[in-house]
Amino acid sequence: MDDTLYHLLLEGRQVGPYDKRTIVGMRQKNTLADGSVLIGPDGRKLTVEELIRGPRDEFALTGTFSLIKARFDAKLASSDRHGPLPRYEGDLEVRVQEDILRVAGKDDRVKIALKDVVHARARDQFADLWLRTDDGKLQAASFEMASPQAASELVKWLSGATPPTTAVLAEKGAPMPYGIVIGVAGAVIAIVLVVIVLFGARVR
Repeated sequence: MDDTLYHLLLEGRQVGPYDKRTIVGMRQKNTLADGSVLIGPDGRKLTVEELIRGPRDEFALTGTFSLIKARFDAKLASSDRHGPLPRYEGDLEVRVQEDILRVAGKDDRVKIALKDVVHARARDQFADLWLRTDDGKLQAASFEMASPQAASELVKWLSGATPPTTAVLAEKGAPMPYGIVIGVAGAVIAIVLVVIVLFGARVR
């Protein structure tokens, strides 16, 4: 039996942790429902049914079998405008499947061939990806993951992607979260205002 520990999300609070054996027992006693939400050690959310029976494939939706290797909750922190990945807002579900990377928002989803995920790296709780575009260029995108562990795990599942080279980083620049960009801009404005105030005081 799996020794991994999971927290139960109950009315917005996390309780536990519990191992799989305990969760199975609680489900058999109807203490938990199939749809009860669990949080794994990497921050990934899954239902009790998914833990017990394994993740479901998309056959019922697409008519084709696609093995789900890993699933993550994430947000798109930043992204170049042009490329296979839309500039999603809000919560996303990121799946690594047999030969595709599937990113789903609230009302839309996109499937990117794993062979087109050229470079990947984990940076704190961010997973930075470089995706091949139709014209052969690269789209830089950064996903904010639930934890640094989740970011590292996503990158590990993208085994065909290599770390970004110095040339790639120099050409595209490291993806920077929007919040950091806003914070830096705010700091610059504050410094400029201080300089203006000090200069004005000297003139007087």
